[in-house]
Amino acid sequence: MPAHRLPARGLVPLLTIGGLWLGLFLVYWLWLAPTPMQQADQLFVQGHYTAAHHAYRTLAERTSRPDAALLLRIGMLHTVRGEYGSASHTLWQAIGQGLPPAQHDLALLYLGLSSARNDNLALALTIWQEYPLCTTATCPYAGVRQTLIGDALLAHHHYAAARAAYAAALDLPLDRAWHQLARTRYALLLAADDPHAAQAILERTPAHPRPAPFTAPLVPPRMAQEQQLLHAILHANPADHAQLLGQLYMHYGYDALALATFAQVPATSPHARSAAAYHAYLTWRTSPAYTDLDALATFQQTIPNDPTAATLHLLSTMTTAALSQSSVPTTTLAQLPDGTPERALLEAIWHLFEHDYTTASMHMQQLLARSSGIQRGHYALWVARFHLERAYAVCAEGRTAAELAVHSLPDVSAAWTVLAGVLFQCGDDLGAQHAAQQAIAHDHAMPALSPPAEAWLYLGAAYLRQGHTTAARHALTTAADLAPASVWRERAERLLR
Repeated sequence: MPAHRLPARGLVPLLTIGGLWLGLFLVYWLWLAPTPMQQADQLFVQGHYTAAHHAYRTLAERTSRPDAALLLRIGMLHTVRGEYGSASHTLWQAIGQGLPPAQHDLALLYLGLSSARNDNLALALTIWQEYPLCTTATCPYAGVRQTLIGDALLAHHHYAAARAAYAAALDLPLDRAWHQLARTRYALLLAADDPHAAQAILERTPAHPRPAPFTAPLVPPRMAQEQQLLHAILHANPADHAQLLGQLYMHYGYDALALATFAQVPATSPHARSAAAYHAYLTWRTSPAYTDLDALATFQQTIPNDPTAATLHLLSTMTTAALSQSSVPTTTLAQLPDGTPERALLEAIWHLFEHDYTTASMHMQQLLARSSGIQRGHYALWVARFHLERAYAVCAEGRTAAELAVHSLPDVSAAWTVLAGVLFQCGDDLGAQHAAQQAIAHDHAMPALSPPAEAWLYLGAAYLRQGHTTAARHALTTAADLAPASVWRERAERLLR
């Protein structure tokens, strides 16, 4: 027998082993391998929304009439992408075709959120409170639903009701991500009244974690950063709590909370003047049609030689005039000494109101020349953003301002992002690529409250124009997935097409 031939009895174990592996392979593919729907679901829950969108659309194109389960998923994806009209239509279709109880209640989570984000709070609350099939505390989506109610009430400035909703959510089973969301925002609303209780809430852990399938895309991004920011304030010097919380509330747009919190700062506090300025400004900003300037006028009179107080008062006066389509007397601007950054700032803003970009740009250059340090960096970032967004003198004044911003604020991701956009508009693709990479790197080192989708967009666009299509597709897909309900996703998709 030739040496290379095995005896027949030697083939038996090989055939047996081969048959076993073939059998296991067939079992896997017939019973265990993920179906196309399951593969699309995995992409969706992991935040790969662009790929999930393609996968669900492919499944829908294979059938003349998508079933309720596929319609549910398409509706959920529309919600995440900010396509609220399409989301509501598709989710109602799914519900109308009939869904099992858990999927029915999942559809209601997304349907209510679409209504809330489409500025229909009443309909959202009705959907969440009256339509669920499962209403006990053991329901898989009870805690998530209650947290979404809190978020919707908070977004519409119903602070007491939102606080109650978050408190109720924490008494229900939640997974770790939703528990973090509920306790962070409950602590945020509690902090001004009882900082010690807010600290205790912030440090709680979920007692009985309950998975809530398909809800990860509804958790707001960067919750860890939001929690860390509040944690830092609550552990700061108690004498600083009211001032810091007021600024945080104002940053989030919770004006009524900020007003009440700044009012808590005592007159003897070193923060008294700053708190009074914020309080006067918010009194004007929350007044009907921005007409109540009395508090700002009074504040300026208490410190008549303070340029910040005068700037705040004059800026509010100018905004009120612009909204009422009336003119500002030249004597108003003359209240600030010529040659100061504050005067240049107000001159620039007023000419922006008048859509006189040439004169506004001239005053912006004066603003940069008269300021210094970190303040100059923030002014430069504002000026560069103006030129980028208006596409006005981008490669001259805009580029100079953007470069000045990153020189003054080298660790700020937003400064590098604007520079990337400016350089891309000016045809400097390598420069735009480098600046976008710097923006992304600085965001990793010091994460902001929103993901750097804009930086990823400029990175992808720069790669695309250089012919690096694989790298461009990755960057643009990342931009779309980081901010699916934004203009950055829309722009990324146009480039991807």
